[in-house]
Amino acid sequence: MNRSKTGVWLLAGAMALPLAAQAETQTPAPDTAAAVPKTVNGIPYVTGGVGMEERQAMQSASPDYNLKLTFADRGSGEYRSAVAVDIRDMRSGVQVQADQAGPLFYTQLPAGRYKVTATAAGRQQQKVITVARHGDRSLAFYWDAQ
Repeated sequence: MNRSKTGVWLLAGAMALPLAAQAETQTPAPDTAAAVPKTVNGIPYVTGGVGMEERQAMQSASPDYNLKLTFADRGSGEYRSAVAVDIRDMRSGVQVQADQAGPLFYTQLPAGRYKVTATAAGRQQQKVITVARHGDRSLAFYWDAQ
């Protein structure tokens, strides 16, 4: 190898070294799409589903929850977020309350009968559901688009 080629290789190696060191020390960005569980009155829940990554995160979390709520517009099926959720045990009162939920909302409830109230854009809907000891239940709430 002649001197000019050796110099080019040394220069290229010297320039690449800082880039390699920087790449090795960078930490990966946190997964912002991960479904982050919260707890109210000892009852865990998770909400999200805006965008494909969040929907995939919610799908991954799904097996951990026995009541799954979906919020959407009637007709188009477009997902709806910013929904207030109130889930009350028919015997003992409030179990779970969350503002700004959706478009998917999952919770793990004790077996029992519940009244689920969902409010979006000032329009309220109520449904009653029985949650068994085993298995899961799903409810969908649809609103007319404004």
